[in-house]
Amino acid sequence: MEHYIELSNKNSKKAKDIINGLNIIQICKGNGFEAHLIGSVSTNLLMNSNDIDFHIYSQNYQIEIIFAIIGEIAGKMGIYKAVYQNFLSTDDRSIDWHLNYKTIENEDWEIDLIFIRNDSPYVGRAEEITRKINSTINENTRNRVLKLKWELDQKNEEYKGIEIYKAVLENGIYTVNDFLEWKSGNPNMNLWSINPRDE
Repeated sequence: MEHYIELSNKNSKKAKDIINGLNIIQICKGNGFEAHLIGSVSTNLLMNSNDIDFHIYSQNYQIEIIFAIIGEIAGKMGIYKAVYQNFLSTDDRSIDWHLNYKTIENEDWEIDLIFIRNDSPYVGRAEEITRKINSTINENTRNRVLKLKWELDQKNEEYKGIEIYKAVLENGIYTVNDFLEWKSGNPNMNLWSINPRDE
């Protein structure tokens, strides 16, 4: 097995252990909110970025309940910082919490808990991307995604995960040079959709 695949598997397991240890999904559910895991952890495509992302919804969206949820999560061992941002007056229509967590191995992770109102235009968008990736990716394309992420990290090139997925799954791009050329040629690409092609 390639080293970058082993690294991804290792980091994915750590992420899921953190989620379970903090009891995030159950705490949200107990307070009337539904937490949807999104991002690289949800698609099993995590590489070097120690990020865990949730979009969270409720039919009874109350700021007081959101603060109660964060209070319960943030009081657990490992959480050492919590940053709050209120975007309710913007198009996002969300309250965002960014939690910093340190493992017993002294590794830092960021956990983004985005509480989205049901009238936000972003409701379900990330989940749809996740669904499309999970329904079409196979071992071959997963390896190509992880390899490209690894090589870009080694060159200290910045990228968004969705850019990698669009490049590989939509456009059949597998090398760093091809990716950078494709990215520079598509500065205004829609990062809120993905339409994987058949292999």
